[in-house]
Amino acid sequence: MSGDLFNQNKYFIDAAKEELKLMDPATTDYMILDFLIKFGAGRENAKSWPEIDDFLRARGRVIRKEDFQQGLLKKSRESNFYIGSNDKGEPSGYAIPVTLSDVAWAMEFIDRRLMKEQERKVILTGLARDAFPNG
Repeated sequence: MSGDLFNQNKYFIDAAKEELKLMDPATTDYMILDFLIKFGAGRENAKSWPEIDDFLRARGRVIRKEDFQQGLLKKSRESNFYIGSNDKGEPSGYAIPVTLSDVAWAMEFIDRRLMKEQERKVILTGLARDAFPNG
């Protein structure tokens, strides 16, 4: 990890700053992205949902976690201003990657999700065989 200090890359931060320029500063999404650029760069600075929520509430904003996930977070994962997340271990939360280790941290979450979806697919396949034995 100490080697990461010398291998930091601002690609995702710069992309997030470019995205910020396209956003209306009055929006909650703008506030969240700006907050993550300033305080959530790198997994060691990952912000939990309660931290993001507290930041917004202190500024008179309320957004459901699900709306954030289906909105800005989803958009970031279809763009080049990727907001990574991880819900296991330390750190957990949301962060903008600045090192290759940060990217690996975010990929761990994706890998777990993919494995869980594969398990669900196996279950559904078995149920389908039971439901449609001649199919």
